[in-house]
Amino acid sequence: MGDFYYELGVQIVEICIQTRPINGGFIDMDTLITILKRKRGSLAAQISANDVEKSVSKLQILGSGFQLKLVGAHYLVQSVPIELSADHSKIIELCEVLP
Repeated sequence: MGDFYYELGVQIVEICIQTRPINGGFIDMDTLITILKRKRGSLAAQISANDVEKSVSKLQILGSGFQLKLVGAHYLVQSVPIELSADHSKIIELCEVLP
């Protein structure tokens, strides 16, 4: 079972690196899961937000770059080693409501 989370972690890192130019290193959990499901194919084991959470927690051994952040009502996977201030979090939260 542990290998599942490490394999998933590698896939999360790949997706985060590929999407970083688009999202600045912050990807919405739902978007990440959608990309993961597409990447893994229909025959792979189903994944949930809890699986992503466990995998990201295992990635923290690599340093401060990967972590989950609750912003507003959504979880974001942070893949850049910066500390978000309350102002940063509020700006991201406000961006969620813009069309």
